[in-house]
Amino acid sequence: MKRRVLAESFAFALEGAAYVWRTQRNARIHAFLGYLAISLALILGVGRLERLLVVLAVTSVVVVELLNTAIEASVDIHVKGYHCLAKTAKNVAAGGVLVTAAMSVVVGLEVFGPELKRLPEAVQAWARSSPLLFYLWVSGAILFAREALRSGKGG
Repeated sequence: MKRRVLAESFAFALEGAAYVWRTQRNARIHAFLGYLAISLALILGVGRLERLLVVLAVTSVVVVELLNTAIEASVDIHVKGYHCLAKTAKNVAAGGVLVTAAMSVVVGLEVFGPELKRLPEAVQAWARSSPLLFYLWVSGAILFAREALRSGKGG
């Protein structure tokens, strides 16, 4: 087996992530919701530990989406047609995504729940202090949402 240089390993990893982005609508939706959650943490100015928890929750969902896609592809390679164990493997992997996403919602509620009443004033203050950055963020969020919701394989 040929030894890979580090750059090749990173290129293969990025190729895998790009495949998930291109083919898995639910992964794109989770990435967009993660973008919103991290943005919300920054806009509200939550504490360092709370920001870290939000980033860890978002990253966990994305990682489990990547693993779910890998499991689905591996099953598809080895199983032609319907098999009850293939269905079970895919459903369990999808269940992992569901449990991780639910955990991230709990984290979000704990971190943002008490802070949400400040959101309108925090957004207004941000828009006044950095109108260009605010405009770029809103524009980026709209483009990101369109991409996340575009048609493609489910997830």
